[in-house]
Amino acid sequence: MLNVNLIPRSLHEDDVSAFGIAVYSALCCFADERGICEPTYEQIAKTAKLSKTTTKRILQELMSRGHISIENRTDCYGRRNSNVYKLNERS
Repeated sequence: MLNVNLIPRSLHEDDVSAFGIAVYSALCCFADERGICEPTYEQIAKTAKLSKTTTKRILQELMSRGHISIENRTDCYGRRNSNVYKLNERS
């Protein structure tokens, strides 16, 4: 498990919002030692104490700023069914 006591300096230097810190911290709670996790939007939102809509928006913001990577997974019919998140530590 990643060290959840330290938020990477890059989040603070990039002026990420409090919501962004909350979502990143929530992802840390689910991440393995490689910084990879597969929580649902609902799980992230509940952990960050945010709405699902806000959580989705913040995840996209964190991705566009390079703090996380999101891989959309699909089922055998090509329909989206889950995401894999990777924390990009740039401390």
